[in-house]
Amino acid sequence: MEDVRLGEILQGRLGGQLEAERGVREIRKKRLKGDVAAAKERAKTAELTLATISGLLKIEQENVNNLKAENERRQAEVLNEGAFGTVTVVEHEAHGSFALKEVSPDAAKEVGWAAMQEVHILIDLMGHDNIIGLKGFDLTIRSMPILMELATCDAFDVLEGGYFYSVLQKARIMRDGVCGLIHIHSFDLVHVDFKPENLLVVKTGRERRGKVTDFGLSRSRGTMRPSMTGTATYMPPKNLTADMPADFDQDAFSAAVVTLLMLLKPTIQANNIFALNSLLTEEEAERAMLIDRRDEAAEVAFQTEVMKRTLADGSFERNVLVPKNLHHAVPSPEKVCQWLKDGLSVDPSNPPSTKDLFDNLNDLIERLTGN
Repeated sequence: MEDVRLGEILQGRLGGQLEAERGVREIRKKRLKGDVAAAKERAKTAELTLATISGLLKIEQENVNNLKAENERRQAEVLNEGAFGTVTVVEHEAHGSFALKEVSPDAAKEVGWAAMQEVHILIDLMGHDNIIGLKGFDLTIRSMPILMELATCDAFDVLEGGYFYSVLQKARIMRDGVCGLIHIHSFDLVHVDFKPENLLVVKTGRERRGKVTDFGLSRSRGTMRPSMTGTATYMPPKNLTADMPADFDQDAFSAAVVTLLMLLKPTIQANNIFALNSLLTEEEAERAMLIDRRDEAAEVAFQTEVMKRTLADGSFERNVLVPKNLHHAVPSPEKVCQWLKDGLSVDPSNPPSTKDLFDNLNDLIERLTGN
């Protein structure tokens, strides 16, 4: 993996400022649903964010030169590692800690394209409280480093924490995530891969804020989304087997799945909540026992098949999406189950809505806080 000097990224030599300025100009050109005032407001927000980034990037040259290499970049922890590359915690003596995302040298070229797309989208979306912050990047070298705001954890860690996080904290993190999706949709973009790992939690003081990340698979609304693009566990059934245009309801379904996981009792968790062992038919249970657990593709294919059935025949709704399975602290569980059912709707005449999910989460938070 090519070494990237953090001091250089922060100093702005890697072209981040230039691209950010281009992003501001692009935002100025946008006319979101004919709302010129909204477009101007977004441009203003982007300019303010750019000013903040520029202030961070203006490091005295002599100070940068005097920094020792071990202080410029120190790998404190690998946050994520896979075929695409790595996300690493990096620290700078003067400017604190960041997340550095780099493409693996042997990654497929599609991964590089995804990295370029992610940078361009982050520039467009920057400045929003529920989108992870972009701090710098360089698309001219092979590792395509992207320097981002460092999160405390992600929503998957929150789920793994069980009872450590309160229902109120989980609901607020989810509301933030849905708010981020609504912002993404205002740019006519569909995230495509919203899941717990892509909802980061940033802690500032005593406050935890959810922020959406990872835009490598995102699509413009209406452009073709190949089947199985995303993560099967969180995808609506219609996207599991057929190519179809990307649309906002697909993100809304994914967000409803994550919301359900947040509100269920911590004891009710699975790789695919729609394919719990208790939902399997006798024939499916026999087939499940024969699957080689090392064959991930076969297991995903099986779970996907079961997921489609349990959503279509109502067995998931009857056996899992019921008040007794929600966390004991969830108020009005019957009402919550009803709006979760709406969020997981597979009826094309009644598609899920991020706006409805946001309003319902807001109502839940008000009930939990007594406001």
